[in-house]
Amino acid sequence: MAFYTDLNFEPAEPIVTLAEFKTQIKELDAEEETPEDALWQNFLDASLEECESYINRAITTKKYKISGKSFNDVIVNSLHTIIEIEKIEYKSPDYTSGSLETLSTDSYSLQRVDTVENKLEYTEGITLPTVKEFTPDAVQLYITVGLVKVSKKIKQAILLKAAAMDKFRADYVKNKPTASESLLNSFIRY
Repeated sequence: MAFYTDLNFEPAEPIVTLAEFKTQIKELDAEEETPEDALWQNFLDASLEECESYINRAITTKKYKISGKSFNDVIVNSLHTIIEIEKIEYKSPDYTSGSLETLSTDSYSLQRVDTVENKLEYTEGITLPTVKEFTPDAVQLYITVGLVKVSKKIKQAILLKAAAMDKFRADYVKNKPTASESLLNSFIRY
């Protein structure tokens, strides 16, 4: 069984900027700094996380290391959309400590399944190297996931959720689907 390690990667561009949020809540000067900026940024960050949780996949770019006992163990059957396979490293049978071997990029590829899903496939006819037995991290796959292009519907859902947090500023009961959830429904992965 493989396990994921989040590599704490910070994407270059935010999905929704603080200035866009200030425009959403009708702040007079969206570019002017205010004492509320840190709180509003927290609302945006929490809303992004809530949207990712709702649709069961990463929206913003994230990097993971997936470790497993074998090459088949780290094949990604993830709900996330894989953007890139950075590298695959492994521990050879005589590994004690030190540097890992890197699998040649000719041995695998990222194949498109549909408009949102890609998957790792090993090249047909390639013999994969033997790895150190009984080692939970014998093979380590480094991937980048997220959406290459973020839909305007997703951006608007993030803004709506953050605006609701700003308006209510306390916990509240939700009995019916919200407009933001309706915008996200077509992106849900099961």
